[in-house]
Amino acid sequence: MSDLFDPLRDLTRESVSSVPASEVRRRGDRQRRRRTAVQALGGAAAVAVVALGAVAIADRSPSSTREVPPATQNPSPTVTTGPTPTETGAPAPSGPVTRVPEGFPLDAGMLDLDTVEGPSRKVNWLTEATLCGDVASYSPADVQTDSIGVNHTAYESGGTQRRALMVYPDADTAHRMARDLIGKFESCPRYQTDTGDSALGEATNQVATRKVGDEAWTIKTGNLYDGEPNIGQTVYVVVRVGNAVIYQMFSTEGPGLTRPGYFEKTAEAELGALLTTIQAMCVFTEAGC
Repeated sequence: MSDLFDPLRDLTRESVSSVPASEVRRRGDRQRRRRTAVQALGGAAAVAVVALGAVAIADRSPSSTREVPPATQNPSPTVTTGPTPTETGAPAPSGPVTRVPEGFPLDAGMLDLDTVEGPSRKVNWLTEATLCGDVASYSPADVQTDSIGVNHTAYESGGTQRRALMVYPDADTAHRMARDLIGKFESCPRYQTDTGDSALGEATNQVATRKVGDEAWTIKTGNLYDGEPNIGQTVYVVVRVGNAVIYQMFSTEGPGLTRPGYFEKTAEAELGALLTTIQAMCVFTEAGC
């Protein structure tokens, strides 16, 4: 039987490196300059970025529900053959990008599980998120200007890895929406859950800030049974870059609170798995890519 945790068992790498927004943009510029001369190495470079902290995964075929095609490089700038706005005297376009570019690598670095739904604008795991035991919307439904999501699910283990990229009108709104979700987790560090029997079940949320993108957090959700650490774990990752936020959720019947060190490595791996996608989010900054 396949084990969802096989890719995580031999995690011996160092913790995920800090990648500030300026470094993300610098790497994007450097990759574009090299793309023409070393196109054959482009894919390998992207894998090297993910290897800083990502789970090792195999390539997989595109999903039949895909609406936003995959891309191994950062979104390419639009090529124009006519005069630029500056040359014609027209004002240059300004303001943040408010729609996800075609080919955005939303699912880069994700685990190769049994079923794949998306990437698609019809997929968004946040609309059904259960926080602190209750179904609670992460933010007002009409705030975002665009969103795409992708869900990967394993049949036998019941594990799942999901992502949703939400684009907002501006960076301030994106910050508020990210903090809205983080605040919900911070409000319930420990709460009761239904175990299906007479025993007392509880869940815990541990929020940690991470130095990736403009601002980032991980949330480790574990389980207690009659006050003792129990198996089962969920890791949430929230990263804002410019006026966009990516929300990732990874859940399995892993060791969780019974092995705190392993739980932390899982959180670091989930953050690392997002590095290629975070790098491509430079399109949502004022400086662009």
